[in-house]
Amino acid sequence: MANRSKIIPRGLIQLLGNDRESERFLRKVGEKTSLGAKNNVNVVSSLTYTISTEDEEVFFDTDSNDITATLPPGVEGQKYRLVSVGSSGNKVILTPYGTEKLFLNNSTENIYDYEALTITYDETFGWN
Repeated sequence: MANRSKIIPRGLIQLLGNDRESERFLRKVGEKTSLGAKNNVNVVSSLTYTISTEDEEVFFDTDSNDITATLPPGVEGQKYRLVSVGSSGNKVILTPYGTEKLFLNNSTENIYDYEALTITYDETFGWN
């Protein structure tokens, strides 16, 4: 099931460590890093981005423009945390792969300023 939440304002991004420890990490926009249990954290500001199967968290800097993000082909249990760190009113336009479903439809989903979306793939229902 998807989980949508608000995040802290743009500038420094607060990343939480693994669930056991609740450690906090601060990273500047533009870094790609590994944090404890999180293997890949990526920050994107380009117009389009194809989410990698290696990504776990992707932070989208939408201050300059909308960003279209395409999900990879779904794998049962694959999970992503997608965060818009922009503050200018632009959005992330999340698109499913091919004919896969996103929230039970083959359509896009928007992620707005300061929103975080956690989604998981299920072979029956698609991305939720």
